Amino acid sequence: MDGMGCHLVLSDKLEFDTVYHTSYNEISKHLEYIDADITPHSKAVFITDLSFSLGDLIELVKLAMRHPHVRFIYIDHHEYFDEREPVFTKMSRVDNIKVIHEIGTSATKLCLRVFNPTNPDLIKLVDYIDAFDIWRQDDKDFQGGWFLNTIFWEFKASGFKFGLLNENYKIPQAFKNAYNDIIKEKDKHFAELDGKNLLMMDKDASVFIGISDRFKSFFQMDYPEYKVHILPYISKNNMSVRINNDVPEECARMMKENMLEFVSKLPEFVSGGGHSHAFGITIDKTPTDDLKFMVTQGLAEIAEGVLAMHGEITKTNLPDYNGPKGYIEDGVPVIDIDEDDIPF
Repeated sequence: MDGMGCHLVLSDKLEFDTVYHTSYNEISKHLEYIDADITPHSKAVFITDLSFSLGDLIELVKLAMRHPHVRFIYIDHHEYFDEREPVFTKMSRVDNIKVIHEIGTSATKLCLRVFNPTNPDLIKLVDYIDAFDIWRQDDKDFQGGWFLNTIFWEFKASGFKFGLLNENYKIPQAFKNAYNDIIKEKDKHFAELDGKNLLMMDKDASVFIGISDRFKSFFQMDYPEYKVHILPYISKNNMSVRINNDVPEECARMMKENMLEFVSKLPEFVSGGGHSHAFGITIDKTPTDDLKFMVTQGLAEIAEGVLAMHGEITKTNLPDYNGPKGYIEDGVPVIDIDEDDIPF
């Protein structure tokens, strides 16, 4: 959603010939699209909220050097503390590359600082997106960001964008109606997951695994007492890992690095990356049940080990299992929403 927030801010000031939306495993393909679409009349390429692999980062620099008449503006907040750091540090020395980078601030908020929009509804949307993307749960705008994120996944990128642009950045009634419908369906969905043994919670280890193909943001929002949320998708080929912000940065970074190293050894692994406290993993096919549970068990064990090493937990107690089975404590999860914090 942060990348879409950038586009909403930019659209308030600029008109674009072409807009691309990409996942991490398709960055190189989209760099080729941009290369092919650039003309002698092209003026600028904005790249927002995108964490590059080392190879893709090098290709981005090469792309900019092939088109010296085009200004490349990279606005982002992801970390580059590994082997990519030398390239990332030097890329801003290329004459036509401008890097705007700040960890701890969403890319949408960085765009706001650059373009200074005056529309109060747009500014409020930026506050919502920033609070959610950086996962500041105590921020007054966090619930608004959660609402927008839920709608973003429901309406997809284009529906989310045009819905807000058509209302001049006010929240459309269709978004509100859809949100209320999702809330009504959520308890039923969680009951179904519990019946299929697709929910696993271990309060002692502070690790929560929910295997679902719907309602991504709900898993992260409903259970703040769990330090790590691991959410593989059934119908898609990616996984999402969320580490709560109360986990120290060093601990979260180690967890992310160990998890990515673990999955990178799988034959099915394609790519992975993101924030230290929130990142994604992509494989090359929809996972089988065996692969799904093997990976989630491995990630959960890594999470427990790192949390224990840093003194964040004192006990590890995830259930042993072979194949698709699990357990849930205290019955079916229930929603816990403060309606006063939802932005309508």
